[in-house]
Amino acid sequence: MKKIYILILISVFVTISCETSNTPLAVDSEGKLFITSNIDSAEIIIDEQFTGKYTPDTISAMATGYNIKLRKEKYFSEEERVIFKGGELLTLHLELRENNLERNILLEIFSNVGCNECVIVDSTLNLALNNFSNTRSLIINYPSKFPEISDPFYSENPIDFDNRLNFYDPILSNSAYLNGKNLFLPTEINSIKDIINIELSKETKFTMTVFDSVDSGPGYVASIFIDVFDTDQISFASLSLIILVIENELEYDSPPGSNGKTSFNAIVRTFLTDYSGRSLSNIGKRGRHKFFETKTLNPLWVLENLEVVAIIQNIVTKEILQVGSTYR
Repeated sequence: MKKIYILILISVFVTISCETSNTPLAVDSEGKLFITSNIDSAEIIIDEQFTGKYTPDTISAMATGYNIKLRKEKYFSEEERVIFKGGELLTLHLELRENNLERNILLEIFSNVGCNECVIVDSTLNLALNNFSNTRSLIINYPSKFPEISDPFYSENPIDFDNRLNFYDPILSNSAYLNGKNLFLPTEINSIKDIINIELSKETKFTMTVFDSVDSGPGYVASIFIDVFDTDQISFASLSLIILVIENELEYDSPPGSNGKTSFNAIVRTFLTDYSGRSLSNIGKRGRHKFFETKTLNPLWVLENLEVVAIIQNIVTKEILQVGSTYR
């Protein structure tokens, strides 16, 4: 009886060579691509999948088109569409630009005019920030309803303040957050400085320019310009732009609450968006995007003391990726 052998061929779209090569490999029936960059050890990504290889190296693939991307921390990723050809050796060189964008930091405090601990926290955080450039660091205060629900700042916008508090869900009313991370009753200045330095050293791929103006009517207008530089590995669907208004230099002849404080700065007055902000899911990965918000202001607020603060925040992880304000 004649034996019949059946050979099953399995086609694989992209075949990665098992060996690492810093020089072009010999050409066979598959197409090969030798990839280099201006920096060594950039990750080689094919159709959003990491190949396990780093530049310079050679990959091989069947004859079709693929998106080739190079990625490395502290650099903007670059990509190009390549059409592979069987039996040919192609070369690809991509230039990665260093990411020199500065990531700013935001300290958010939940406070109340009847909270004694809030005075200590506010003083400590302001002292910590004195050691850092005021162009890259900002502190704001959200009024809360504990322990005195009669807090005059809280009573102006209780719904948004409660929603922002519930978003973070702190254990205590005098909690503080640095770029979305709970500092857990910060009272030790040196440890706060260390955390701030870590946050300032992180990369960002966003810059923001913030303007404010008054329209022909009673409206207060905020104009936000966001520049996006290669947001590889960032999901826009989770990002939100939160725009709010703060007031500085609030002075009282007598304390408005039981903690004895009469001077207040960076008090959040209102949200121009709501507490959860505007979704950035449609802004795309590159380019400039403009946002405008307007709102009628309380006539008791001093216009010259108002500032707009804009926050790009991941609403899932709560991490703040960039902050801008009319301070800058």
